[in-house]
Amino acid sequence: MPTAEKPVSLLPRAIAHDSFVKGEKSFYVTGGTLPPTAPSYITRQADTDLYEALIVGQFCYVLNTRQIGKSSLMIRTVRRLKEDGAAVAVLDLTAVGQNLSAEQWYDGLVVLLSEQLQMEDECERFWRANGKLGPLQRFFATLKEVVLPAIASRPLILFVDEIDSVRSLPFSADEFFAGIRECYNRRVQDATYDRLTFCIIGVATPADLIQDTRMSPFNIGRRVKLMDFRSQEATPLAQGMGPNGDKLLERALYWTNGHPYLTQRLCREISRERCETVAGVDQLTRRHFLSKRALDSDDNLSFVQNRLLHSESPLADVLDFYDKLRRGDRIKDDETNPLCGLLRLAGIATVDERTSLLRLRNRIYATVFDRDWVQGNMPDAELRRQRHAAFTARIQVGSVAAVVIISLGALSGQLFRKAEEARDAANLARSEQIRAENERNRANIAEETAKRNQERAENSTKSARKSAVQTRASANAATASERRAKAGETKAVQAEREALAQRNRADIAAKAARSSAAQAEFAKDEALKQKNLAEVRGEDSEVQRKEALVQTEAAETQRKRAEAENAKASVAAEEASLARFAAEQQRKNADAQRKNADEQRKNAELSLERLNDYNRRRSEQLRVRIANNPYDIASPVELAALYFELAAIYDDVENRAKSLDNYAEAAKAFGIVLKRKPGDYPSLVQRGFCYMKMRQYNDAITDFSACIIQRPREAGSAYLNRARSYQQLGKYNDALRDLALLEKNEPVQMDYLLRGQCLMAVGLHEQAVESFSQELKKPNPAAAAEGYVWIGDARRLQGEYEAAYSAYTRYQELHPEVENVYRLRIDCLLGSRRWKDVARECVRYSQRFPRTGVMYPWHAYALLNQNDLSGYRALCLEAMERFGGANGSAENANFAAWTCALGANGLTDYEPPLRIAQKAVDEAQAQVVGGAVNKTDPLGALWANRNTLAALLLRAGKYGQALRELDACEAMPRTFTPDNRFSDYILYVLVHARNGNRAEAARYLRMLRALPPSRDIETTVEQRLLLREAGAVTRNLL
Repeated sequence: MPTAEKPVSLLPRAIAHDSFVKGEKSFYVTGGTLPPTAPSYITRQADTDLYEALIVGQFCYVLNTRQIGKSSLMIRTVRRLKEDGAAVAVLDLTAVGQNLSAEQWYDGLVVLLSEQLQMEDECERFWRANGKLGPLQRFFATLKEVVLPAIASRPLILFVDEIDSVRSLPFSADEFFAGIRECYNRRVQDATYDRLTFCIIGVATPADLIQDTRMSPFNIGRRVKLMDFRSQEATPLAQGMGPNGDKLLERALYWTNGHPYLTQRLCREISRERCETVAGVDQLTRRHFLSKRALDSDDNLSFVQNRLLHSESPLADVLDFYDKLRRGDRIKDDETNPLCGLLRLAGIATVDERTSLLRLRNRIYATVFDRDWVQGNMPDAELRRQRHAAFTARIQVGSVAAVVIISLGALSGQLFRKAEEARDAANLARSEQIRAENERNRANIAEETAKRNQERAENSTKSARKSAVQTRASANAATASERRAKAGETKAVQAEREALAQRNRADIAAKAARSSAAQAEFAKDEALKQKNLAEVRGEDSEVQRKEALVQTEAAETQRKRAEAENAKASVAAEEASLARFAAEQQRKNADAQRKNADEQRKNAELSLERLNDYNRRRSEQLRVRIANNPYDIASPVELAALYFELAAIYDDVENRAKSLDNYAEAAKAFGIVLKRKPGDYPSLVQRGFCYMKMRQYNDAITDFSACIIQRPREAGSAYLNRARSYQQLGKYNDALRDLALLEKNEPVQMDYLLRGQCLMAVGLHEQAVESFSQELKKPNPAAAAEGYVWIGDARRLQGEYEAAYSAYTRYQELHPEVENVYRLRIDCLLGSRRWKDVARECVRYSQRFPRTGVMYPWHAYALLNQNDLSGYRALCLEAMERFGGANGSAENANFAAWTCALGANGLTDYEPPLRIAQKAVDEAQAQVVGGAVNKTDPLGALWANRNTLAALLLRAGKYGQALRELDACEAMPRTFTPDNRFSDYILYVLVHARNGNRAEAARYLRMLRALPPSRDIETTVEQRLLLREAGAVTRNLL
């Protein structure tokens, strides 16, 4: 089918953004982790249970739904344990990442642990020295051999947070849980392990995390139950609601039944709007939780709905099960029943302590998710029957939730800002330089001399900077000219196609004219024959004469019509000839423009080379001067400025290699300045920026921090660039803190896009959208348009595809030339299942960007989901015609071939797409042998093409060959994602089922069920199509 940075410590999770009531800090906190000093924190039995169990070395786990206080409980417990002298670390698995090998993942855990305990060097040395051990062994050996001895007799308590993220790892995490259990088993033999304790926290059930109960630590650990607020526990919340607080709190609990998030939020609204009556509480509840918009606007309600509607279990089964609970059926909580676990983790149901029965959590949920909601989301009866017959335990790809990644929209947004960043940094650096020169005026005579030297150095670099400006202008002109050339070429091709069409129409018209003329002659002859016959027979009948006259007139009319058709044909032929001439002229113009663009690019490159030569000569002179005079400041400053300016220019023309070389040289020169004048503020700012461009983010943070210490109220650029560095390291909370200080001290430099990106990374999508919206207030709409892309990304991650589509469309209206936004809009339409709109947008995409075939599979999804088989067949033929020839790229050939493989019985002859797919496989194999491949996944393209070939062999009924290709795919020494595995396993199921091999089809069906759902929209739609076919094929077989 078509085809980690070093982790860091953050005690993390989401930053709690306090709301305000008339300028004062809110008593209540909704969303994220409550600060340790938050007055609205409610102490529950779980606080005591977790602390007492961990302090005596018991393995604990807190597995429950979202937004009920797990993170706040963890932070409070960490604080208490540290006060008691324990060594504590929080391993937030979202900070480690997911698309990693086992080696990288365990290394990430060690990095998180060592940074929090300030043992980075010791742990790093041990990790590197024991490379022969497996990742799991090395991780636990690091704990035993390095960490535990270093903390003496103190206990080591590790909180493993967001444990549910292990389900998305490309390898099994079973051995990790088995390792935790082994630590507890070894306590009998080795007392060292008595000081090692784990606490696991997340949104999952034990069965979700590990299947083999013999290796599971959960059956030897203590489950800490985090219950909703009881009335007596929640009493402190009344303090924030005025004199009638007790009565208002009682009514709030009537609706929320103590759910932590819902209670805090409702109390906050009561306090914010100064509500004083029970009726007012009811009105606020209806407005914020029970209105039509609430399901979209409230994070918690949206989470519950998405969890129910997009689970791995069949939707009909989930809704039937929930409806029984809603109607009051007595349902026993059963750990072995996945539907019980689903309702608990969605948060909509909880377990009654006395009866062990499931019950609805509160009145808000019961009102929102009522009978109408169930019926409105229930799939139709026929679809339910088919799915029930097809799968006993069901396979379904349910969740269309976000990818952390920001993905393609992020990449397109960053391209627009890259050049601006370099220029902004240069301007800020020059501003700081002026400030430094003012300080030097108050220095001694030697510094005065250095200042005069620097002024001369600046004068000597004017010609270089002028050349740099000319270079940028030449580069931009070359790019614009090339675009015009491409546009001209496209117009020429279109004109030639139109000329050909006109010539065809002219030929048809000429044939029609000749045919009409022949008919006219024939009719005229008939008329004469009739007249002659009448005369020979002597029949002067008036009727016959009239008939002959009528036929003669008809013949004359046909003759005239034929002449007119001939005239039209002549005109059309002449127009076709003119169109061919115009097309030829346009092609020549396009060639001339392309040559001109090439010439301008060469001139731009020559200008850059000349500037390079100048810098090289001047830098050699400066280096000699620096070596001979250890007190000279001006020379290293000029040297740094030369390299810094040239690096910025190469940034503009996107020559990353040369840009990095020059940033590295600039950083060295700034280092010389700082050795001769420690703490020089402008040099610290500029060197920090160089480090940031070189992706040496920790070094950049060190320099920016030194700037901030010097001038905390004036270091706007330092705060901003330190925040950018923190973001690149995944330290989003630190980045947000810096941005808050930047907004407070120098709001004119505030980067709202950066803040929104960090908020997205910690899951605060609504606040991210608010931040991106700030960007839209800029006076230049085209410059501010990037905010629309990021708003679209945030909404897409939330599953709000209509809102995302609208945001992307606004951006597209301002920048119609950006290809990636077309893809993102189609993504949203796929997520919304607007198949007709998907087909329309794919046609538009193809017309706008005719050199890529990426849209053909998406177009096929739309047609097949509408059961438009004739349209699908026509699409397959078009894809092969455009990209199946000798001139098509291997990537486009694969798109065309995969399009043909998506639908069963789509073609009558599969030999043409088989030839295309085989050619693509051969080319990918040659690239692997030749080394011209993607270095991060050298076998990725070869796997994708083999998988496509296997699918086409299946369609052609060549099952043996299809299995050989699939076996070759599975044997490749590469890291397979769950989506890759799905693509192989589903084909195994279909091949074996169609070939009558019941046992093998069933085996791969079980393997398919064990895979997590895809997080990619396009892949999810594709998987649903293939699963639907698998259900039909295996219904009778299995």
